[in-house]
Amino acid sequence: MINSYWLPVAVFSEEPSMGELLQFVVVGLLVVLAALTSLALMSTLVSRILAALKENKAKAPPAPIPEDGLPEEELLVIAAAVAAVYTQPHRIVHVRGLTPEDMAWALQGRSQIHASHALKPQDFR
Repeated sequence: MINSYWLPVAVFSEEPSMGELLQFVVVGLLVVLAALTSLALMSTLVSRILAALKENKAKAPPAPIPEDGLPEEELLVIAAAVAAVYTQPHRIVHVRGLTPEDMAWALQGRSQIHASHALKPQDFR
């Protein structure tokens, strides 16, 4: 009967001597230490790269804000959209861009909408 798993086994032609066993243990230990050292170095390298990217992003100058605000055409489109949505009297006090938190809500809503629209298979006979 063959086992359902496979393990590498050291095969010795005769009874191994103490020196061979010691050599086998030392080589195994060196392989494990080399693997752990390479993992530690890769982890450190990745964390430094991410920290450098974060610094570069923080040093980037902010996008210039137009002094005049939004163009009149864009304000008219926003006012028309608000008028189409609200049936009660309203007044637009402030218009601002979306923040990352606002985008998270929009992305979540889009994913729910896309998930609710399942395509039905069609028969083209």
